[in-house]
Amino acid sequence: MKKNQLMITETLKAGTLIQAHAKRGEEFKAEIEGNHLVVWLTEPPENGRANRELVTKLSKMLDARVLILRGTRSRRKLLKIG
Repeated sequence: MKKNQLMITETLKAGTLIQAHAKRGEEFKAEIEGNHLVVWLTEPPENGRANRELVTKLSKMLDARVLILRGTRSRRKLLKIG
């Protein structure tokens, strides 16, 4: 695998699964780091606020539907894009 190449876990008819790692940051941003997507979130992980920020902003950034399939209570997440 090439450096900074995103590891796509599985491609489905209805979307693509991607491993992601959430971190706290001063501004929202998403980067490929190693073989997964790292997302810096400004919202605290309370009452689902960070997850809502991740889904809303990443959806706008990619112009696609984003769902958290696994990891709603963890920094490690499995996302479905598309």
